Amino acid sequence: MTRVLNSGRVAPQSGDIRSAEIFLHGYGANGADLLGLAQPLAEHLPDTLFLAPDAPEACAGAPMGFQWLPIPWIDGSSQEEAEAGLLRATEDLNA
Repeated sequence: MTRVLNSGRVAPQSGDIRSAEIFLHGYGANGADLLGLAQPLAEHLPDTLFLAPDAPEACAGAPMGFQWLPIPWIDGSSQEEAEAGLLRATEDLNA
């Protein structure tokens, strides 16, 4: 079962969507941290929609942020939990 991803977005300068750029933040961050990259890129990619989703899980190692998957050496999770998280995040992004 896929999870809904909350995402910031910057529409294409041209008004026509011909491509999309999806920024994926790191462990403990959120999409808003990267969405500012859309402005300098938009002039070079005028037909591009920019998306910056928040990862679907609260971050165990940084309570104000999000995680795509747990990271064992940071948050004490198991390798199995990290692998399962990776598979869930892949499904979410592919959806």
